[in-house]
Amino acid sequence: GIGSLQINSVYNVQAGQIEPSVSYSIDFNNLSQRIVGGSMSISFKNIKSICITNLSTVTGEDLSVRATGSNVFDTPFNSHSGNILIKPSASYVYSDPYTGATVDGSNKNFQIYNAGTGTGTFTLVAVGVTG
Repeated sequence: GIGSLQINSVYNVQAGQIEPSVSYSIDFNNLSQRIVGGSMSISFKNIKSICITNLSTVTGEDLSVRATGSNVFDTPFNSHSGNILIKPSASYVYSDPYTGATVDGSNKNFQIYNAGTGTGTFTLVAVGVTG
């Protein structure tokens, strides 16, 4: 569904990797989701929830979620830049199941930055409404 408390699309990254001092950039208006035998395109119009988990178990291997650059998706950070650290074995969750966060041409780019010294590994699940 597309109404309050409903979704019609899921974007899922399992075991994503980021080198030290590098960002994993997400354009919620233009995603490619791997599926069995290929991929499908996802263009969110509204994000209801995001969950990012830092899979590292080593102290100091932090990931940072942030909205920086142009056309940033900053609603999860109250229209600020974010820079929230996700410690090892921890998660960051944004959830607004009733109204969600609008995604459009000027509110779409989101980053996960590796603030550690080793390769960062994470999972990400975003759910929302497309079309």
